[in-house]
Amino acid sequence: MSDNSMVIRNATIVDGTGGDPFEGDVFIKDGIIQEVGNISNDCDKQIDAKGLILSPGFIDIHTHFDPQLCWDGYATPSIEHGVTTVVTGNCSLSLAPIRNGGENKIISMFQVIEDIKKPTFEEAVPFSWESFGEYLDHIKPGLGINVGALIGHSAVRLYVMGEDSQKREATDDEIKQMVEIVEMAMKHGALGVSSSYVDVDENFDPVPSRFSCIKEKMALAKAATITGRGVWQVVPYFIDMETQLKNIQELGDISIETGIMCTFQPVLSTPDAPKAERIMEALQKREIGSKNIRSNYASLF
Repeated sequence: MSDNSMVIRNATIVDGTGGDPFEGDVFIKDGIIQEVGNISNDCDKQIDAKGLILSPGFIDIHTHFDPQLCWDGYATPSIEHGVTTVVTGNCSLSLAPIRNGGENKIISMFQVIEDIKKPTFEEAVPFSWESFGEYLDHIKPGLGINVGALIGHSAVRLYVMGEDSQKREATDDEIKQMVEIVEMAMKHGALGVSSSYVDVDENFDPVPSRFSCIKEKMALAKAATITGRGVWQVVPYFIDMETQLKNIQELGDISIETGIMCTFQPVLSTPDAPKAERIMEALQKREIGSKNIRSNYASLF
């Protein structure tokens, strides 16, 4: 048997299909699972996993590892807890696109959203890129974990509008520029676009995405579908349930108009939470042609 093969025996296997756990073995060769069940093959390398659970790696769909991946491509400690894929760039915030001088505002927002302070950025995040594709090229060589990167609406708005991104709605020309940036990011591997209805910077001013009109959101969501994939991720205004419900309704409109999958998180457990669940059920029933509209969320807690 090849030195590049091994068998994990007697594990409690949770295979990710939704079926019941079962006890069995897993045969791996050259880093690829070859067989699952009762394995008769003998390998020099065998692991007895009796009493342990064996499962596919977990996917963490809401992280802010964007800066950390510049110095730690394994996104520790997540990988130590079984996470093998992380989604970055949530809450409208990514490290690209960025112009000279724009890093201070990006840092300002990260300090609130993820509590990553300026000295950490100065020490470990070079901001040697401008486009989203250049940022991805910067982190790729050091990655030891799978990364799905969202481009942040606030970062795109800041890049195009500067200080005005936190003052007013965008003009048609500015929306056009933002669309071009999102389309280019998608072609370079972005997973989709993230936005926010609730986040603030270190001065407690609303982040740029909160100044956008529905026309801008529709345009960017549509741009994110240019490659035939894409997702629109948002954080609703969970502080107030009635506002959050309006956010969820707007997501349904965006999904119907553009065909994009919309995700939002969190949905907090409050006395009004059943209202959100009923709205999500209604959204799932809405159709355009043969397309079902689905509103996904990460957690109800």
